[in-house]
Amino acid sequence: MGEALLTPGAGVGFVFLGVSALLGAAAAREIRRRRAFLAVSAKAVGEIIGFREQHDRGDVYLHPRIRFRTAAGHPIEFESQVGSERPSDQIGDAVPVRYRADAPNEAEIDRWLALWGTALFAGGGAMLTAGIAAAALIGWIPL
Repeated sequence: MGEALLTPGAGVGFVFLGVSALLGAAAAREIRRRRAFLAVSAKAVGEIIGFREQHDRGDVYLHPRIRFRTAAGHPIEFESQVGSERPSDQIGDAVPVRYRADAPNEAEIDRWLALWGTALFAGGGAMLTAGIAAAALIGWIPL
């Protein structure tokens, strides 16, 4: 008889393959969403007016609150989706902002990590779990 086609870790490999597919789909969705946002976004300069604390497993992340004016002069305030433990910006600092001209409350700091960080995280997770899946499926990881 021939060798078994599936390794003992095949079940784990298929689970990781499924997780990889989900993370890859999330990354692709986020890339499409950000590209669509950038295609219709306007630019402005905002000011940091404060920070909101987010507590996560003993860590505290600070999400900047920003105020800016649209091209039409309307004041808008929003909170960045990206927080950090030690923000480099301070209250009163000017920051570049992108916002949807037709929905100015949809805004984000115009920096690479703020715009693309979620896609990078999901895509990196997809590649990592795909690698683990492949290693488990071909037997490189003893399970």
